[in-house]
Amino acid sequence: MKQHVSFLGWNELDIWLGTPALGNQQFTPIILDWQPGDVRNCSYAPRQGWIGITAEDRMHRQQVLAIYEARTKTTRVLLRAEYVLRHSLNRAGTEICYTQPSNQKGGADLFLLKLESGEQRRLAESVVAYGGTPVWFPDDTRIAYSSPQNQIEIFHVLREQSETLVEGSAPAIHPDGSRIAFHRANQLGILNLLDGTTKPLNVHREWLESSLTDGLSWSPDGSFLSFGLVSGLVGKEAVFYLLDPVNRRQQKIEVRYMRGLIII
Repeated sequence: MKQHVSFLGWNELDIWLGTPALGNQQFTPIILDWQPGDVRNCSYAPRQGWIGITAEDRMHRQQVLAIYEARTKTTRVLLRAEYVLRHSLNRAGTEICYTQPSNQKGGADLFLLKLESGEQRRLAESVVAYGGTPVWFPDDTRIAYSSPQNQIEIFHVLREQSETLVEGSAPAIHPDGSRIAFHRANQLGILNLLDGTTKPLNVHREWLESSLTDGLSWSPDGSFLSFGLVSGLVGKEAVFYLLDPVNRRQQKIEVRYMRGLIII
């Protein structure tokens, strides 16, 4: 099983890039020119090397959707609002989808913002679960998300239509777009979009490790998944693992004090 992979990780106040391996963790903090708080999620645009951030800007006491450009080490704020929940950069770094609380209880509205023009529009109302993260397909034309009804749905941006796929939450899209990993009943599953079949994945839990949490993502070559588990007596710590879906081998990632983590 591969041990040397790159990660983007975050907690409430900090963001890191790293290549943790057994006995050799190397994490580099992202130094921002603003003070973040309550970092909800981060995403990554591989073609540009950009990091997307949804968080509170503690300096201005606003919620922001922002992009950190690693080459210039600068931040570009795309949106300031009373509340911004979660987001996802597309692979090309040309568009970003994000969610905001809906007027309908329990759901979030899905928005699209074009980075070059600044044009933004609401794609759909109250379709995303309040704490759910939308994710792009690799073709940058479809967005997957979990609905308030605990269903995995896909929104086709060009057609402005949605479709329901399977019961579950926290979708993660395989790099070739053929499969979706997801949470269901506190277990992992993989939906094959080519034949419509669903395969459960067994997750080994150590003592005091309980429910699944943020951290479900595919490696760029599609060979393994990362996932997170809530740990500890008070359930405030998260631990993260790599899982080989083919050989069913699981390896702990030696990082601590992370709220979320994705492979990049």
